[in-house]
Amino acid sequence: MKTQKKRAVIPLTTLLENNHENNTPVPKPTIAQVQHQNHKDSPVLRSVESQSSQSNLGSSVVTPSGFNRCGNKILAVGQDTLELTIGGMVSPAQYYLDNVALWAELKSSYVSPDKYFTIQIGDRWFELYPKSSGQYSFMLRNDEFGFIKLFHPDDFSSGAINKQQIHLKLFSNFLHSVTDEELIREIYSITSFFIEDYMNVALPISRIDLHVDISNGNSFFSKNDIDNVITKTRFRDKWYNKDGVSFSEREIEFMESYSSTPPYNRGCQSVMDLDLLQDQDFVKRMMLVSLNQNSYGADRLIGGRELQTAYFGNPKASDVYAKIYDKTEEIKKKPNDLIKDIWVSNGYNNVDKVIRTEMSMKRAFLKELDNGAYVNLIDFLNNKHIVWAYMTHKFIRMVVEKKENNTQLSEVTEFWQLVQNAYEVPVVSLTRKRKRNGKIDQLWSQGVGCIKQMIAVGMNSNDDAYFAGSVTDALKQVLLSSYHKNEYYERRKHLGIA
Repeated sequence: MKTQKKRAVIPLTTLLENNHENNTPVPKPTIAQVQHQNHKDSPVLRSVESQSSQSNLGSSVVTPSGFNRCGNKILAVGQDTLELTIGGMVSPAQYYLDNVALWAELKSSYVSPDKYFTIQIGDRWFELYPKSSGQYSFMLRNDEFGFIKLFHPDDFSSGAINKQQIHLKLFSNFLHSVTDEELIREIYSITSFFIEDYMNVALPISRIDLHVDISNGNSFFSKNDIDNVITKTRFRDKWYNKDGVSFSEREIEFMESYSSTPPYNRGCQSVMDLDLLQDQDFVKRMMLVSLNQNSYGADRLIGGRELQTAYFGNPKASDVYAKIYDKTEEIKKKPNDLIKDIWVSNGYNNVDKVIRTEMSMKRAFLKELDNGAYVNLIDFLNNKHIVWAYMTHKFIRMVVEKKENNTQLSEVTEFWQLVQNAYEVPVVSLTRKRKRNGKIDQLWSQGVGCIKQMIAVGMNSNDDAYFAGSVTDALKQVLLSSYHKNEYYERRKHLGIA
């Protein structure tokens, strides 16, 4: 199999030093050193920040160790998904120019169903996909790191305006194994192989998911609990009935007609409609209602006999949505020793249900917060506690009982108070070395089961010990031969762990 090796990776200790090539001073983008004060003057987040510091989140409800009076405990917080576009008015790195012809040859020579070719970039092995995706000519995947899509060097100029020569999606296991500062270093490190002046590129977020995992005894939430969740929505079928804003019959007729018309067929049906849309007072009232509209309960529920997942917003279409689900049930289906290690580090008893509350935010939504002050990854990481406070105080809340006339006075549950406080409590949020015991156990059970089944089918009689022994000897020979042929090494490259 063709493989390609790469120069030694740039050491992290020197990657972000102040002295760079040509001795040009470059500021070191350490998260703790990034000063971002825009939120203090924000009409959106300033009130949220002060609200989150009031007594309802005091030690009488949430202790410094992450407990509340009901026994719930914070077990993990952090980023679970991160997608970025990287680029701008930049030139391709020399390494990329030197290897682009080889990568194109590897792509064109791939024959299905062979395994993808692997290439080494720094200290990681990536699978090179044999296809393109839109303007991205090359796609690289490492299951322990992430997924990279690259513009061809000849097309770099076409991606300058939207700063999108690189699209980077980082996977959950990697995000939980690095600190915020290490995350920035790793992103700049991988960028250095593709962009020449990599230290001066912006890191605009395409999508980021924040989460908190909290123990909840032996049960998930009931349907009634989910019905007591209040969220903000942009559009609903009947979104003009409350909030003290009134509309004329003609205005209501127009809005109902507009909301029921397919997007591809919308437009002004008459001169009167055009005149209405130019009425600034009408547009202002529509926007006021849209921005302050509350929605109750989940948009979608998933579960069999027991509820397991609740969505608030549309994951496929919304720029922002929330998800509350039973993480322990997910781990039963897809073993994840890494996240369980983090839970245990924070006092998990390996018995309780663990509920994950997750906020997914796309760039279009982040642009609306403080005039886009948190679109850049460094700014977001330095202020994620403020963004989390907005999401858990303003965008979504789980309350004890809804007060229809004034939902702002509805008291949040003690579980939700812990959610609101999640990014203010010290929590062990990463693990340095990933264990794979759960996955190994799963593969062992599957492999042994298949071999036993094969022996049972191949035996000539119920007491055919000879066949069972022959299979055992043959298996040993095959496994040792695979080691000496470096087959395990090749598999580890494809797994991203070589």
